[in-house]
Amino acid sequence: MTTVNQTATTNSDYYYENRKREPKKELDKDAFLQLMVAQLRYQDPTSPMDTNKFTEQMAQFTTLEQITNLNNNFNKMYEMQMLSYGSSLMDCEVAVINPDNPQEMLIGVVRKVTFDSTGVKLWMGEDVLKPYDLNTVLSVERRAPNGSEQLPPDDSTPEGTEPAPTPPADETGTEQPSEPAPETGADTAEQTTE
Repeated sequence: MTTVNQTATTNSDYYYENRKREPKKELDKDAFLQLMVAQLRYQDPTSPMDTNKFTEQMAQFTTLEQITNLNNNFNKMYEMQMLSYGSSLMDCEVAVINPDNPQEMLIGVVRKVTFDSTGVKLWMGEDVLKPYDLNTVLSVERRAPNGSEQLPPDDSTPEGTEPAPTPPADETGTEQPSEPAPETGADTAEQTTE
């Protein structure tokens, strides 16, 4: 006489009873496609699906897919923009929130910038570099490459001149051309004596 091992069925029953499936909270493009395929598979052959409804659903599916792709591209663009901003802080003195004590502010020079799944990290420190999140930056102070307080002059403006003022905007937001100041007799006299 043969005996059957009962523990195998009990273990599998126990396994399936305790395994719970988490319901999806939002439908993605794969779920939408599966729903549409199931609709086509189980339609009544005597009264097939209306072609207008099918075309409408295909258009909705295409729109959903394009919006998802657009959102993914925006996320990538945002990540690259944050990395670019972080790298522009290289060799700058930065004040950040201390992750160990949020009431405290730490000040240091950014020595390295990295990007990982949690975001952009600024590495600061003298001997040992420590990472800080880009979103904890409170202030930035640019310094000259030699570490002095004086920044080199801007190359776009010739030395000894000031940049031209921006003309004021009117109510529509368009810039108005600046009008020359009326000449007075004193101004004309100074110009002729020079």
